[in-house]
Amino acid sequence: MVKTLVILRRCFLYDRSLLSELSRCAREALRVFFREAVPQGNAMSGAVIAIQTFGDFLGFHPHCHVLCTDGCFYGKGVFRVAPRFDPKDLRAIFEHRVLRMLLSRGKITRDLMALILSWRHSGFQVYAGPRIQPGEEEGMENLARYIIRASFSQERMTYLPGESKVIYCSKDGKQEKVFDALEWLAPPRPHK
Repeated sequence: MVKTLVILRRCFLYDRSLLSELSRCAREALRVFFREAVPQGNAMSGAVIAIQTFGDFLGFHPHCHVLCTDGCFYGKGVFRVAPRFDPKDLRAIFEHRVLRMLLSRGKITRDLMALILSWRHSGFQVYAGPRIQPGEEEGMENLARYIIRASFSQERMTYLPGESKVIYCSKDGKQEKVFDALEWLAPPRPHK
């Protein structure tokens, strides 16, 4: 599984135009999912999607942060809340959309796609946080901040000026990684 995830991440690393396609896959997965949850003929959900490409220690990890309605609009301004759902159902739709997109772009083979889809844990994940009710301004603000958060935390970073090094701690505080200061500022880019 890890090897395949590295292969998929490299697709996005070497072809950054795929990041906009990743966003489209997320939007389309939400559209399909919510139309099933709110079966009105012209139902439409709303979403704001931000692409992030960093993980812990600034490793390349393309993923989407999504703020979406918890239901759909239809008719003349009617809104219907979707019932609670299992994120696994949305993950399956998103996973399939991403793999189909990568296949259509010639980035993966049908055999690799079939292999990934056959695994119990493919490496794709969807997290659906708690619903934010109208008027919960603190919850809305925290979520908006998370969507546009910086790629690193200053609190977890220590600069050693005498050595031109940056020490960065993992989220759980159990690991540290040392970077050359210039590598920290401009990580090496892949060569094609």
